[in-house]
Amino acid sequence: MPGTAMGWEIYAQGLADLISWLRYEYVIPAILITENGAAFEDCIEASGRISDVRRLQYLREHIEAIGRSIQQSDLAPVQGYFAWSLLDNFEWAEGYSKRFGLVYIDYDTQTRIIKIVASGMHPFWHCTMPNIMNRQQHVL
Repeated sequence: MPGTAMGWEIYAQGLADLISWLRYEYVIPAILITENGAAFEDCIEASGRISDVRRLQYLREHIEAIGRSIQQSDLAPVQGYFAWSLLDNFEWAEGYSKRFGLVYIDYDTQTRIIKIVASGMHPFWHCTMPNIMNRQQHVL
Protein backbone atom coordinates (compact mmCIF):
# COMPACT_ATOMS: atom_id res chain seq x y z
CA MET A 1 0.00 0.00 0.00
CA PRO A 2 1.28 3.49 -0.78
CA GLY A 3 1.88 5.84 2.11
CA THR A 4 2.30 9.48 3.04
CA ALA A 5 5.33 11.34 4.38
CA MET A 6 3.99 10.56 7.85
CA GLY A 7 3.87 6.82 7.15
CA TRP A 8 0.09 6.76 6.89
CA GLU A 9 -1.44 4.18 4.56
CA ILE A 10 -3.43 5.58 1.63
CA TYR A 11 -6.70 3.74 1.04
CA ALA A 12 -9.40 5.91 -0.53
CA GLN A 13 -11.92 3.07 -0.66
CA GLY A 14 -11.86 3.10 3.13
CA LEU A 15 -13.53 6.53 3.06
CA ALA A 16 -16.26 5.24 0.74
CA ASP A 17 -16.76 2.18 2.94
CA LEU A 18 -17.08 4.37 6.03
CA ILE A 19 -19.65 6.63 4.36
CA SER A 20 -21.70 3.61 3.29
CA TRP A 21 -21.48 2.07 6.75
CA LEU A 22 -22.58 5.32 8.42
CA ARG A 23 -25.48 5.61 5.98
CA TYR A 24 -26.85 2.17 6.81
CA GLU A 25 -25.90 1.91 10.49
CA TYR A 26 -27.23 5.28 11.67
CA VAL A 27 -29.90 7.79 10.75
CA ILE A 28 -27.67 10.66 9.70
CA PRO A 29 -29.20 13.68 7.97
CA ALA A 30 -25.85 14.91 6.65
CA ILE A 31 -22.19 13.93 6.45
CA LEU A 32 -19.55 16.64 6.30
CA ILE A 33 -16.04 15.40 5.52
CA THR A 34 -13.43 17.68 7.05
CA GLU A 35 -9.65 17.67 7.23
CA ASN A 36 -9.09 15.04 4.56
CA GLY A 37 -5.53 15.36 3.31
CA ALA A 38 -2.03 13.96 3.32
CA ALA A 39 1.50 15.18 3.89
CA PHE A 40 4.01 14.63 1.11
CA GLU A 41 7.50 15.96 0.54
CA ASP A 42 7.34 19.25 -1.38
CA CYS A 43 10.31 20.17 -3.57
CA ILE A 44 10.56 23.57 -5.20
CA GLU A 45 11.64 23.03 -8.81
CA ALA A 46 14.08 25.30 -10.67
CA SER A 47 11.03 26.93 -12.29
CA GLY A 48 9.72 27.84 -8.83
CA ARG A 49 6.81 25.42 -9.09
CA ILE A 50 5.92 22.61 -6.72
CA SER A 51 4.70 19.50 -8.57
CA ASP A 52 2.89 17.68 -5.80
CA VAL A 53 1.42 15.02 -8.04
CA ARG A 54 0.96 12.57 -5.17
CA ARG A 55 -1.22 15.06 -3.25
CA LEU A 56 -3.27 15.69 -6.38
CA GLN A 57 -3.73 11.95 -6.87
CA TYR A 58 -4.63 11.52 -3.18
CA LEU A 59 -7.37 14.17 -3.30
CA ARG A 60 -8.77 12.94 -6.61
CA GLU A 61 -8.93 9.35 -5.40
CA HIS A 62 -10.70 10.34 -2.18
CA ILE A 63 -13.22 12.60 -3.92
CA GLU A 64 -13.90 9.88 -6.50
CA ALA A 65 -14.45 7.45 -3.61
CA ILE A 66 -16.99 9.86 -2.13
CA GLY A 67 -18.71 9.98 -5.53
CA ARG A 68 -18.87 6.19 -5.71
CA SER A 69 -20.35 6.11 -2.22
CA ILE A 70 -23.01 8.63 -3.19
CA GLN A 71 -23.88 6.65 -6.32
CA GLN A 72 -23.82 3.19 -4.74
CA SER A 73 -25.13 3.81 -1.24
CA ASP A 74 -28.65 4.99 -1.94
CA LEU A 75 -27.43 8.57 -2.10
CA ALA A 76 -25.28 8.82 1.01
CA PRO A 77 -25.95 12.25 2.53
CA VAL A 78 -22.53 13.81 1.91
CA GLN A 79 -23.09 17.55 1.97
CA GLY A 80 -19.55 18.87 2.02
CA TYR A 81 -15.88 18.11 1.66
CA PHE A 82 -12.95 20.12 2.97
CA ALA A 83 -9.39 19.24 2.02
CA TRP A 84 -6.71 19.63 4.68
CA SER A 85 -5.30 22.15 4.30
CA LEU A 86 -5.41 25.35 2.28
CA LEU A 87 -2.00 26.42 3.60
CA ASP A 88 0.97 24.55 5.01
CA ASN A 89 0.76 24.96 8.78
CA PHE A 90 1.94 23.82 12.19
CA GLU A 91 1.05 20.19 12.88
CA TRP A 92 0.84 19.34 16.58
CA ALA A 93 2.79 16.09 16.32
CA GLU A 94 5.26 17.12 13.61
CA GLY A 95 5.66 20.88 13.92
CA TYR A 96 6.48 22.54 10.59
CA SER A 97 8.22 19.49 9.11
CA LYS A 98 5.17 17.94 7.38
CA ARG A 99 3.23 19.84 4.74
CA PHE A 100 -0.44 19.26 3.96
CA GLY A 101 -1.29 22.53 2.21
CA LEU A 102 -2.48 23.30 -1.28
CA VAL A 103 -0.31 26.40 -0.93
CA TYR A 104 3.35 26.16 0.12
CA ILE A 105 4.58 28.55 2.81
CA ASP A 106 8.23 29.51 3.12
CA TYR A 107 8.25 29.86 6.89
CA ASP A 108 11.30 32.14 6.88
CA THR A 109 9.93 34.72 4.43
CA GLN A 110 6.18 33.93 4.55
CA THR A 111 6.25 33.70 0.74
CA ARG A 112 3.41 31.61 -0.67
CA ILE A 113 3.65 29.34 -3.72
CA ILE A 114 0.50 27.81 -5.15
CA LYS A 115 1.19 24.10 -5.61
CA ILE A 116 0.26 22.19 -8.76
CA VAL A 117 -2.49 20.44 -6.80
CA ALA A 118 -4.41 23.72 -6.42
CA SER A 119 -4.58 24.34 -10.17
CA GLY A 120 -4.62 20.63 -11.05
CA MET A 121 -7.95 20.14 -9.30
CA HIS A 122 -9.68 22.66 -11.59
CA PRO A 123 -10.28 20.31 -14.56
CA PHE A 124 -11.23 17.54 -12.16
CA TRP A 125 -13.94 19.69 -10.56
CA HIS A 126 -15.39 20.61 -13.94
CA CYS A 127 -15.36 17.09 -15.43
CA THR A 128 -16.04 14.80 -12.47
CA MET A 129 -18.11 16.81 -10.03
CA PRO A 130 -21.11 17.45 -12.34
CA ASN A 131 -21.53 13.67 -12.68
CA ILE A 132 -21.59 13.28 -8.92
CA MET A 133 -23.79 16.32 -8.39
CA ASN A 134 -26.37 15.13 -10.93
CA ARG A 135 -26.99 12.18 -8.63
CA GLN A 136 -27.55 14.26 -5.54
CA GLN A 137 -28.10 17.88 -4.58
CA HIS A 138 -25.15 18.24 -2.24
CA VAL A 139 -22.12 20.47 -2.28
CA LEU A 140 -18.66 18.94 -2.50
